[in-house]
Amino acid sequence: MMNRTMIATHANNSAGKMKATFHRAQYLKQLTAIQSVNANVIATLDSILARGRAEAA
Repeated sequence: MMNRTMIATHANNSAGKMKATFHRAQYLKQLTAIQSVNANVIATLDSILARGRAEAA
């Protein structure tokens, strides 16, 4: 059974992890290399979806 201290510690750890993840995401968002890779992946997926739609029609 968890006591109040354990619950509070868990909540603080979870909040800290979420904050760290958010800051990492903000950093990655700014990297131009990641942005160009994302653009290429999105273009490839768009092409695949367009072919699938054309074949289904």
